[in-house]
Amino acid sequence: MVGDIAAVDDVDVEVPKGRTLGVVGESGCRKSILSLSVKRLVASPGRVAAGRIIVNGRGLLALDEASAMLHWDPSAMLPSSGGAAHKPARLSGP
Repeated sequence: MVGDIAAVDDVDVEVPKGRTLGVVGESGCRKSILSLSVKRLVASPGRVAAGRIIVNGRGLLALDEASAMLHWDPSAMLPSSGGAAHKPARLSGP
């Protein structure tokens, strides 16, 4: 297969300051790819091909890798797994 494949397309999310966003959906609906894209952690050859990711007024895609490492965004990702389904009341964090 040759060419680009859109793993996530046409997403527009705005989260007001002090609010939290949870992304839920069926298995395979690309929640993880969306989250990894926001955090600039998509593995090669994947990439964010178009659009903007703005956090606290800063465009994350415009930053070079070193600057992006210094700019800590307030996002977090709690991945799920089949094993997590066996303990649905599980604490995360410190």
